[in-house]
Amino acid sequence: MALLKLKNGNVGPEFFEEFNKMLDKFPAMKGSAEAQLIIGYYYITQKKYDEGIQLILKNLRLLKPGALKTDFEYKLGMAFYSKTPPDYRKAAGYFLTVSNFGKVKNLIPGAKYMLGFCFEGLKDYKRARETYNDLVKTAPASEFKKKAEERLQKIPR
Repeated sequence: MALLKLKNGNVGPEFFEEFNKMLDKFPAMKGSAEAQLIIGYYYITQKKYDEGIQLILKNLRLLKPGALKTDFEYKLGMAFYSKTPPDYRKAAGYFLTVSNFGKVKNLIPGAKYMLGFCFEGLKDYKRARETYNDLVKTAPASEFKKKAEERLQKIPR
């Protein structure tokens, strides 16, 4: 049940309590990279960005390329973008990785959209426009298409 909640993005305090109970039942999992990644993501959802980022970075390198790694690369991008102050450069690196090499196709439009925001934060408006235009062309059915078109109207020329 805990992993289903994680997949659906429902990771409040009750999730972590349930997840810890599961780890108590299966102590061999506690040190696994996957368990540590989930705990890192929980920290991020609680706005403990530095702790979550550190835990995810420590364990992400242990994963082979695939859907799980792509998902956590996206989560790292969001964490670097969301922390105060935002680290647009690091966030952009993760969003770029997901959009170019990601194994989870449904994350690519969101990664491109967030990459555009990062370029805006870095005041690289030319690359932001290029990224949004690329999103509009490559993901016309995506929920992010309209959002990208709106951003194109707002960013400085």
